[in-house]
Amino acid sequence: MVGKSQPPPPRGTGWATGHTGQRRLWWRGVGLATRPSCYYIATETTRNLSSNRTIGGEIDQTPVTVADQSQMAVQRLMQGRLLDAKNPTSIATWNVRTLYQTGKLAQVLREFDNYRLDILGISEMRWTNSGKMISEEKTVLYSGHQSDHARGVGIVMSKKAAASMISWRPASERIIAARFKGAHTKITFIQIYAPTEDASDDNKDAFYEDLAAELRQTPHHDMVILAGDFNAQIGPDRSGFEHTIGLHGSATTTNDNGYRLLSLCAAHGLAVSNTYFPHKRIHKMTWKAPGARGVRNEIDYVCVSNSFRSSILDVRSYRGADVGTDHFLLAARCRLRLRRQPPKDQRPKPFDVVKLKDPEFKRKFNVAVRNRFELLTPSADVEAQWTNYRDALTAAAEETIGRRRGTFRERWIQERSWKLIDERRLAKHARDQAHGEAEQANAEERYSNLDRQVKRSCRRDKRDWIERITEEAQLAANRNDSKTLYRIVREVSGSSTGRGIPITDRNGRTLLTQEEREKRWVEHFSQVLNQPAPTTAFDPGKLDPAPDLPVELGQITAYETKKAMKALKSGKAAGIDDIPPELIKHGDAAHVESLTNLLNSCWTARVVPKEWRSGVIVTLPKKGDLSKCDNWRGITLLSVPGKILSIVLLQRLQSAVDERLREEQAGFRRGRSCTEQIFVLRQVIEQTLEYQQRLSLNFIDFVKAFDSIHRDTLWKIARTYGIPAAFIEIFQNLYNGSRCCVRTEDGTTDYFTIKSGVRQGCILSPMLFLLAIDFVNRNAIDSTRLGLEWTANRLLADLDFADDVALFGQTHPALRDLTGALERSAACVGLRISDQKTKIIRVGYMRTPPRITINGNQVEELQEFTYLGSVIAADGDATRDVTRRIGKAFAVFQRLRSIWNSASLSLHLKLRLFSTIVLPTALYAAETWKKTVAIDRKLDVFQQRCLRRILKISYRD
Repeated sequence: MVGKSQPPPPRGTGWATGHTGQRRLWWRGVGLATRPSCYYIATETTRNLSSNRTIGGEIDQTPVTVADQSQMAVQRLMQGRLLDAKNPTSIATWNVRTLYQTGKLAQVLREFDNYRLDILGISEMRWTNSGKMISEEKTVLYSGHQSDHARGVGIVMSKKAAASMISWRPASERIIAARFKGAHTKITFIQIYAPTEDASDDNKDAFYEDLAAELRQTPHHDMVILAGDFNAQIGPDRSGFEHTIGLHGSATTTNDNGYRLLSLCAAHGLAVSNTYFPHKRIHKMTWKAPGARGVRNEIDYVCVSNSFRSSILDVRSYRGADVGTDHFLLAARCRLRLRRQPPKDQRPKPFDVVKLKDPEFKRKFNVAVRNRFELLTPSADVEAQWTNYRDALTAAAEETIGRRRGTFRERWIQERSWKLIDERRLAKHARDQAHGEAEQANAEERYSNLDRQVKRSCRRDKRDWIERITEEAQLAANRNDSKTLYRIVREVSGSSTGRGIPITDRNGRTLLTQEEREKRWVEHFSQVLNQPAPTTAFDPGKLDPAPDLPVELGQITAYETKKAMKALKSGKAAGIDDIPPELIKHGDAAHVESLTNLLNSCWTARVVPKEWRSGVIVTLPKKGDLSKCDNWRGITLLSVPGKILSIVLLQRLQSAVDERLREEQAGFRRGRSCTEQIFVLRQVIEQTLEYQQRLSLNFIDFVKAFDSIHRDTLWKIARTYGIPAAFIEIFQNLYNGSRCCVRTEDGTTDYFTIKSGVRQGCILSPMLFLLAIDFVNRNAIDSTRLGLEWTANRLLADLDFADDVALFGQTHPALRDLTGALERSAACVGLRISDQKTKIIRVGYMRTPPRITINGNQVEELQEFTYLGSVIAADGDATRDVTRRIGKAFAVFQRLRSIWNSASLSLHLKLRLFSTIVLPTALYAAETWKKTVAIDRKLDVFQQRCLRRILKISYRD
């Protein structure tokens, strides 16, 4: 009707006028029937639909708008159609110019949903390094340069596509590949970003050689889909490439990049799918020259294995997709049926233990636990008691607090920004439809203006988000909640765990299947945790038996159980039994009684449940190449209720055992620290130089010390220290048949047996290891009677912090003999000294004496060595240690640069973060330094430099 205003179209739609003048609703994308617009949930935004829904038995009458109805209708159309046998799979490629821009990823994920894509390859991602991230229900793989935000490629997958992924490989900053499991074949998708036509031949040759190498690694029976920005133009001439290109190329001639692409496809049996489908020219173009009128080219392609060419139903570009790039989305519809990889271990989400902080939830939980405990049938069998206790506890938790929801990511882009993004999309459509130079100029200006507004709005949203979490950080700082504070710091600084990197075997070959990766993890940790037995047996008969320690041997009391429950640390992961510490810490008197009965059954029978002997290894990244298993540290998760028994036993033994350990040992002992050992070592060196004496230091490094202890020998040593037989028996039961599995992104591996070393993650392990290393050092030193004459009546032969041992010798022969004695003594318990990592420092020597050997190899001599994190120099100077600490502190400071740059964070909070995180890094072991003017100046310069950076004060001010 003339004069009557039209309502705004629903999100994702527009009004179109037909030749009759009637206005109709159209869907951006490829039409309602095949690609309807949909409701978007991206990494950085949250949207809620209002509808009639049942809440607590009543109908919520929240009004539903036209847009809401449209969105819900689209959602109903989408249900059950993704990756099934009847509907095609959508695979696309897109050069987005950059994802290193505020809010850009959220926009890409929004278009991913808008076009109902299953797999999207991205060129020019501009992210550094490589890795994997999960955002809501989408998985993003990426591969980029190590430091420069240039080039970079990635793959975005829907939830179902990610579930079917077998493996992936970040080949380079221009190539990334992922392999999927289909119904009848496997699919390898390779996303690339090729050098431009103007690039040097060397760069082009290197890229295509790398791409050819990647294709050669692909199994020949796979369906290969190669997509990306090739910067290539393919003309109509098919001579020599009849099986590679079709009849519908768009360029007038084939350029150099085009010939390179065709040669590669011909060599590897690929067809350029774009050229096989007739479309309007506007639906074939994939790039529009910035600022140029009408200059458009087809330079992005989707190539597929010739044997699967018929599986491609259509390939075309979609100009409606918009993220502020000069490239158009290029999508292919394929009749692929991806089949979900059956996970080996579908472990449930952790319990939502945060609810137990609420008194009402805590009360309900304890009531549910008490009710279930009352229904249990008494049993004398330890396994039956444990099963009843475990099932009652987990069932009560399931009923009252439930499971934690999926991983939370802050969604910070606000509705106003999404409205601007929608307006920019319409402006882009208007620009592409504009006719005439004036109309095109106006449309281009409007689009550019909206693009600037989108960027400004996203930056404003990011500032608002930082301000909100800053308030949370401020509250955490006020109540000295360091855990929450550090979590927020990691979130703001964008720390990455490095997960998602494919691992390799011993020969460096990337492992492609889940079975191969799981076998490799089992092989790695089986080798690490099972060290060879000693060749020389330990004979306890040579030692005088020590009387039993005066410790409690009676039944475990409720007081001991309650004390052990309180000693548990919150926030720790559950073991194989799925019981986190909070379920035990919040227990009431009935819970304490039930757990005490279980512990007494174990103590009386000297037997523990099988699950208490089983551990789950989770991997944490170290430095270096994360595709190598050696650069991952294994942390073992044990049963938390089993730790209660260990705590009770430790509390009974610890004080008595501590009295029988040597004074030189400071590791795992109450009131002792690394700083004391560093201080004594510096004092020894300084006084040696002051009195013009000589001193030889040997810093011993044991090969996998905690994992190498021979267990049978350990029990014999424990008896010589007076550990009662009752404790030894239950220790042996904890260790006999101990086993572990490895939890990876693929699932959980099979179990493997561990036969050597003290158990990782066990509370008793530090004490047991101290017994072994104390015996080794005591035996070596007592047999030689060597060392440094520290006082009139005492020799100082060593300083120890757990397995970090520093040996002292006043002469070269003395240190050589002491090292040899320690090597022989250590061999009796399964310990081996590393000849590669053991180092010697000589103090006060004018010339170098003969070298000391270990395992027949000479030990390297240094002028300085890092002991317990502090640099120890032969000249006693602490300046190099100060320089090193400042360097580490600067690295931490730089890691938090987003915090210092934030205008939303208060100065007080910034200074608090600086004082609690950065300064302690710089001042580690500062009390051991011999202060000089130079050291004071270095520290002052460091502090002033950091504070100027925080306060934004230049040196000229």
